[in-house]
Amino acid sequence: MKSEAAFYTYHSKLHKTRKFFVAFIIAFVFFSAAALLLPQFRDSLHNAVNLYNESTHPAAVESLVNGNVFADVPASHPQAEAIEYLKNHGIIEGYKDGNFYPDKELTRGEFAKLMVTAKGAMPHSIRYSYCFDDVSKEWFAPYVCFAKTKGWVHGMDEHTFAPEDKITAAQASSMLDNAFERTSDLHGSANDEPLTRAVASQMLADVLKKPY
Repeated sequence: MKSEAAFYTYHSKLHKTRKFFVAFIIAFVFFSAAALLLPQFRDSLHNAVNLYNESTHPAAVESLVNGNVFADVPASHPQAEAIEYLKNHGIIEGYKDGNFYPDKELTRGEFAKLMVTAKGAMPHSIRYSYCFDDVSKEWFAPYVCFAKTKGWVHGMDEHTFAPEDKITAAQASSMLDNAFERTSDLHGSANDEPLTRAVASQMLADVLKKPY
């Protein structure tokens, strides 16, 4: 009886040890993967929270009721169709107050993010960083650095990108030409004019809609 009891005790301990070992391996693999992919998880969660906040904001609800693309982008807006196209494809999003601010001027860093997102890329924030003296680990860094490695963007000189400068229509057009290997229209904007969110949306939507 003692030997039988000892036998069951031994196998019980062995079973528990195996369970612990398997649980340890699973936990190790999970946390290793999470550590590697944390930026993507964080960005996805952030986007999901923003999307929820935008969709439940009173202005956003009112815009849906009125048939607007955003609270400040009615269906009659000149770039409404382009803005809606990019919104439906997850390329652009509004602010927490439900507005899009179509007349707000874009920076070079913002446009880089918009373009890279349109290309379907999700650059890693650790791998793509510190590519210019003024682009290190800011929110726009992964997009600028990814676009640089692809040859889509170039700096103002060898060392600076000027991510906070307002982007001009000519600069945006050049970036789009590089990224999509085509020529995009400027939609009436002078080459040296700062680009607004609405006009940038039109340019990008036109490029995306054209067949290769």
